Amino acid sequence: MKTNDITTTEDTHEVTCQFCGRTITAETIRDTVDAYRSHVYTHHT
Repeated sequence: MKTNDITTTEDTHEVTCQFCGRTITAETIRDTVDAYRSHVYTHHT
C-alpha cells in the first residue's frame, strides 16, 4: 500500500485511492491514512 501520493493543503490532507481513483480527504494525515485503509478494506478486498 503506497501512501506517498498524499497532498497537503491548508487544513486538510487528501489521498487518491490507487484502485479506483477516489479522493479521500481528512483533517490530519493520520485520519486520512485511517480513512484510506478503511476504504480499501471495504471496497477492494
